[in-house]
Amino acid sequence: MRIAAIHDEERARLKVIVTGGIDTTRALLGTIKALAILGGKDAMADSPGIRRRLEAHAPRVQIRWFAEDGHFLRGQSLPVDDFLMPANRIT
Repeated sequence: MRIAAIHDEERARLKVIVTGGIDTTRALLGTIKALAILGGKDAMADSPGIRRRLEAHAPRVQIRWFAEDGHFLRGQSLPVDDFLMPANRIT
């Protein structure tokens, strides 16, 4: 199968490579504009921990928190669209 052949040849990067130490990482996180959509009852990720770390170290990250939801979060297309292209929103 072609997909298997592609994956045999390509290896995904599973780790973030940061150079410059913790100070560089903190400075970078302070400049990143991102959207995090998190379910409070996610069984696959430590969403409360991720939220705490983002709030503490990435002040420009917009967090959408759904305390009672798990990993699969429905109805997030419009918030993602708004985040990515706010000036192009048609009302």
